[in-house]
Amino acid sequence: YAARIARSTLAAGLGVLILGLSNAFVDYSTSGLENPLTHLLLAVFLTLYLGQPATPRRLFWLSAVASLAGVNRMDTLLIYAPALLVAWWQTPRRWRALRWAVLGQTPFLLWEIFSIIYYGFPFPNTAYAKLNTGVAENELMAQGMFYLLNSLQHDPITLTAILGGITLGFGSRRSRAVALAAGALLYLLYTVRIGGDFMSGRFLTAPLFVAVALIGWRLPPLAARPADAAALIGVALALGLMSPLPTYRIDIPAAYSVSDEKRINDERAWYWGDVNLVGRSRLNPFPTSQGRESGLAARAAGELDYTVLPVNNVGLFGFYAGPNVYAIDQYALADPLLARLPAEREANFYVGHFHRVVPEGYLSTLYSGHNQIEDTRLAEFYDSLRLIVRGGLFDPARWSAIWRMNTGQLDHLIDSERYRYPHMVWVDADAINAAQPSEFGDSGIALRFASALQPESLLVDLDSAGEFTLVYLRDGQEIAETRIDPVYGVEPLATYHVRTPAPALASGFDALRIFPNRGSKDGVYHLAGWRYK
Repeated sequence: YAARIARSTLAAGLGVLILGLSNAFVDYSTSGLENPLTHLLLAVFLTLYLGQPATPRRLFWLSAVASLAGVNRMDTLLIYAPALLVAWWQTPRRWRALRWAVLGQTPFLLWEIFSIIYYGFPFPNTAYAKLNTGVAENELMAQGMFYLLNSLQHDPITLTAILGGITLGFGSRRSRAVALAAGALLYLLYTVRIGGDFMSGRFLTAPLFVAVALIGWRLPPLAARPADAAALIGVALALGLMSPLPTYRIDIPAAYSVSDEKRINDERAWYWGDVNLVGRSRLNPFPTSQGRESGLAARAAGELDYTVLPVNNVGLFGFYAGPNVYAIDQYALADPLLARLPAEREANFYVGHFHRVVPEGYLSTLYSGHNQIEDTRLAEFYDSLRLIVRGGLFDPARWSAIWRMNTGQLDHLIDSERYRYPHMVWVDADAINAAQPSEFGDSGIALRFASALQPESLLVDLDSAGEFTLVYLRDGQEIAETRIDPVYGVEPLATYHVRTPAPALASGFDALRIFPNRGSKDGVYHLAGWRYK
């Protein structure tokens, strides 16, 4: 495929070199995730898109490949959409050709029909678990930017190649190149919007593949310019070898940092010591991770009695726990109820693995088969959800529940505050005592005022060197928020001077929530006092 897309042998070689030096591409092409199939389908699509004239037949196959890519991973359709639009526009008799484009979408459409009939929902459960979190958009976008920064630090060739390919695409006069660049950029922006991932580089391999294709297709023929070829190859080698853990290494240095402060992990380094094939032998044939050991312990308990357990990271645990252990995935990736609850607020949240609070009575509900959830409104929601996921496929009541749930008619039954901030501390503002500071966790602390206040600013005594968000409320409604910067050089508490945002100053506020934005070592924070000017 490289030789068919690139304009010269050296350009093809440069593309292969870039992919071979990219930690993200190499790691996730061998990880067991969906990335390898994503790469294969992109290779087929790009070969058809860049190498054949515009015909209805070609449009059909382009649409079909994109459709299969959507079945494999739905959000990759963002990459294909601009290119499909350009391919359709360039096809003769485009309105007649439109039916070929629609026909090509048959695999994706059939999958969606099956998904709604069988599962009751158009999107995979992981989408609800990862996107229905309650985390503010600005927090997610900031984390998404850190995701790109992490890639630049640990795998510099990947993001550099992506930006280079996108620039070449947009700088081209060919609409096909511009469309591919637009698709790669859309996916990159989408990645930032959702906060990236905890797996370093995972969401960058698809735009990298497109960018490398653009580099090979748009660069001048390198065979005629050996000096240019040598320079580009040298740059690629330098960027690839600048990585703290280049792709040619199969060991992990002891001093290597597997995870950064934003909880973005080098997954190869994370799992290398436990599940790598190199470390397996007759004396050590199995993974050595805690997931295996805790799973085997749960299996032993399950042999005596059926067990329901809340678990993080259900993969190895679930495999070894066996059929008598019902593992509730607290990250909600494999639990339909928890996926529809907001994530518990964490100062340092784990993108892709958002922790949920298990509702009271849910364990006994799954154990007994009878709804014992103590939150009566959530219990009503669960009755409909259980009918959808466990009821008869063509039961009219199930289809009514499918319609109501997918159109948001049951959303009001979920008390978002209860599950987003399960440990929020509510106190009367006058009860705050400097001699005995009030403690709170990631769920925050909320001050109730006797009457609405309209001060120009507040002085708040909190942990020094902390990062906090203040949310102003009036009659239970959020009206404004502001972030406060750390105060250094003072221990253990510092006084933060906070100007009241204009909306809160205009209407007044009768409650104030304080949330930590950066986790402390013990997860405990302190409020010693407040006053206003």
